[in-house]
Amino acid sequence: MSNVQPNILDGIDLPDQFPLLSSPYDEFLWLENTALDDLIATIATEIDALSDRKKRDRRTSKKFIFAIKSIVLNLLNLNRTNPKILLAIPKGSSAFTCRSRYGQKLLAYKPFIDAYDGLMQLDYIEVAKRGFWNKDQGRGEVTRIKITDKLLSLVNKVVPQETVIFIRYPGEECIRLKDEDKKLVDYADTKYTQQSRADLNVINKCLNRHWYDLDMTDTDFQKMYQRIQSKHDLGIDDPQPCVGFSSRSMYRVFNNGKGGRSKANFTQGGRFYGGWWQSIPSEYRKCITIDGKWTVELDYSNLHPHMVYAEAGLQLNSDAYKIEGCLDRNMAKLAFNALLNANGRIKKPDGYNDAAVGMGWSELLDAIVKRHEPIKDYFRTGYGLKLMFTDSEIANRIMLYYANKDIPCLSVHDSFIMQHGYQDELQELMLDQYRAVTDHAISIKSDDGYEWAVRRYKDSTTTFYTGITETDVLEASNNNSQTARRWRSWLEQK
Repeated sequence: MSNVQPNILDGIDLPDQFPLLSSPYDEFLWLENTALDDLIATIATEIDALSDRKKRDRRTSKKFIFAIKSIVLNLLNLNRTNPKILLAIPKGSSAFTCRSRYGQKLLAYKPFIDAYDGLMQLDYIEVAKRGFWNKDQGRGEVTRIKITDKLLSLVNKVVPQETVIFIRYPGEECIRLKDEDKKLVDYADTKYTQQSRADLNVINKCLNRHWYDLDMTDTDFQKMYQRIQSKHDLGIDDPQPCVGFSSRSMYRVFNNGKGGRSKANFTQGGRFYGGWWQSIPSEYRKCITIDGKWTVELDYSNLHPHMVYAEAGLQLNSDAYKIEGCLDRNMAKLAFNALLNANGRIKKPDGYNDAAVGMGWSELLDAIVKRHEPIKDYFRTGYGLKLMFTDSEIANRIMLYYANKDIPCLSVHDSFIMQHGYQDELQELMLDQYRAVTDHAISIKSDDGYEWAVRRYKDSTTTFYTGITETDVLEASNNNSQTARRWRSWLEQK
């Protein structure tokens, strides 16, 4: 196999203004590779030969080796994803102090800086943009670095795969608690957090035994990234330069926790994050494949409106987001959820267009309150976080049910993506779980990627949409597409 690595975006002309800037350093990114470990050991010896410093003790030496490998892995990940992206690397001592349950225990300031300085002196990395800190303004930026051709040529010999299947370093905290300022806080474990962590470990082990992708042409990818860019230009979202297909582990985030050693409150939030499939525009989720098979996405219809009506002892019998005078259902949905989640004033969304929506932001909020008079007392109370906890518990049960059978089920909060053949079973399970929580009925929406694929590939070989195997996967599409190349890499590495 050639050591010349094609960019994952080869053939895609992203617009010049696309902000391919930097990606934050990921201290839990990991890869088990004996040949790479040998290379890291050689580099460590080269760095030690640069000075006459005293020999490190065993513990410090382990942290030093870890730092070298961690930096190299982060650079390798970006190179395989898009070489234009820089690595934002922390160098201040404050980034390595007060390590809580969320920090990488093998990261320590002195060994990390020794590794960084040594890689720099050996011309293995170079600074693309220096960091700074303005004490008066209370702001700054971390240093941005990139891999050099010298290091890349060595890494390519030991990790020649175009798609590298990264994993997470063992021990990463998957149950996370944030305070009212949305900052991570430490907490004392409870039976609930221990069980939630155990459940998620089972789910993540299952997720990491399988491969998820987007079956799209290079042109499809270009359109998707331009779609993301257009949302960023409107101030709606941050750009996602590339899809990180190795991000197959999930974590849960609970909200409004006080933290500390006292028992924290784990009854708000709790939703699952971390899967790459959650970060793409929703219209592209129908292109998701699981182990090369087409998928279906099932979604609870009006989940939170149904749940809050059930709390009030009522049944919602119509579309909660259909508001008289509003021309944009998606904006009505955003406003409804804002009313449920907020505790006070609700900020007007960036890019809100009065003419396109048919009314002003305040008018829309008032119209929603009027439309949903029976549940108005739940608005502006922050109650949405309690609803998120309930729907996250439902999601946990559904994913765990399938994980125990080694069947991957991808969660996007209140929707679930599975291989097409599980549609009926999944729908029944979703309805059962909702009834168990609320004792009410709800409807399920379906976005069938299989039927979409049949329409898209109607002129292709029927083998493609009548059932494919590992050997003939994606045979009807371009066999040299990004998707097909990643699939071959997965089969080689798994």
